[in-house]
Amino acid sequence: MPKTKPIPTLTSEQITRFWSKVDRRGMDACWEWQGTVTKYGYGQFSIDRRSFRSNRLAYFLVQRTDPLTLRVCHSCDNRLCVNPRHLFLGTDADNTADRHQKDRDYHPIGELNMSARLTESQVCEIRRSSDPDPLVASRYGVCLTTVQNVRRRKTWKHLAEREINA
Repeated sequence: MPKTKPIPTLTSEQITRFWSKVDRRGMDACWEWQGTVTKYGYGQFSIDRRSFRSNRLAYFLVQRTDPLTLRVCHSCDNRLCVNPRHLFLGTDADNTADRHQKDRDYHPIGELNMSARLTESQVCEIRRSSDPDPLVASRYGVCLTTVQNVRRRKTWKHLAEREINA
């Protein structure tokens, strides 16, 4: 289950501020969050210097119950949507099953992966280099394990075909 902090009691000013950041369209349309967005594409709202996901707060404000350890999932698959009609509670397993059922399993590879610290050209350079792993790790500002995994082709596997044909 996700680690979540309890949602505090909100003042009427905080509630008004929250809804002012929502583009409310038709009852069945997505209501897109217009405020701060996390690096993962979810809306974020601060209460007393603590950040909460906007979909979680929207659910809380309408249902009047804190989702606590449950996820607030989107039936519309729009991470910015806060329309309570599009939100439902579920476990991590429920959310994963929903994603899989809708064929939304997306696993970005290479530079498209937000965790990537290297570019494709750097990976190719590392594989061609005969320098010792610690020196290469220092040169590219990554840990020793990253260099070893690149060289053993445990990571960046999609480049192997390109390297063979090069």
